Amino acid sequence: MADRIERILLDILEMLIEAVYSKNKREILIKVNLKLDLLRFMMRIAKDMKYVNINAYDFFSQSSIEIGKMVGGWMRVSDP
Repeated sequence: MADRIERILLDILEMLIEAVYSKNKREILIKVNLKLDLLRFMMRIAKDMKYVNINAYDFFSQSSIEIGKMVGGWMRVSDP
């Protein structure tokens, strides 16, 4: 589970770096949103299986909401 979560996080990081240099940012950012949803789902499973304590899950939840807002804002100002 931890390996999958780590891979998803690294995928998101790679895609965000790629979006900085890409002309078609919107397409990449849509994929980032999909990965963020997958990450949220995986973390929820990790919490339910008690691999992650509630405080860590709360911190993750708040952080993922902020990241989602930033990606959404970037999508709005990127190419249509």
